[in-house]
Amino acid sequence: MSVESDIAGLRRVLDDLTMSRSDLEMQVEGLKEELVFMKKNHKEEMVALHSNMSTSSVNVEVDAKPQEDLSKVMEEIRSQYEGIVEKNRREMETWYKIKKSNLESQLAETESRYSLQLRQLQVVVDNLETELSQVRMDIERQASEYQILLDIKTRLELEIAEYRRLLDGEDVK
Repeated sequence: MSVESDIAGLRRVLDDLTMSRSDLEMQVEGLKEELVFMKKNHKEEMVALHSNMSTSSVNVEVDAKPQEDLSKVMEEIRSQYEGIVEKNRREMETWYKIKKSNLESQLAETESRYSLQLRQLQVVVDNLETELSQVRMDIERQASEYQILLDIKTRLELEIAEYRRLLDGEDVK
């Protein structure tokens, strides 16, 4: 039952990990859609700026760092999340194997302990059966001796009664 409880616990943890993974995948999909939308807006803004720049002759220098490639950033984030998921999966697998191993050793220990107790109880039962057999033999012997004594007593009582009758009969003559 303990093993089944642990298995049920592990299944719940696995279900939680699966739910977390699906949530992360949905977030990644949302971010991808946002990226597509941002690229589209950026492209439209760039077209508008180019058309404004072609009509005006203002020369502007921008001192800003170059814009990062969002698809590269998204790929890095995805890679990090996948690494975290893989690490969690390995940790859960290791934990599960250790837990299974511990439960198996506890089971073996319990079986060994109960086997020893069973052997000890069997020795007690064997001793009691031997003792019971001896008691029965003693009772049978005592019953036999009692019957012999009872027979002797009965014969003696008959003899005594016969002697009394004889004695009483001699007194009468």
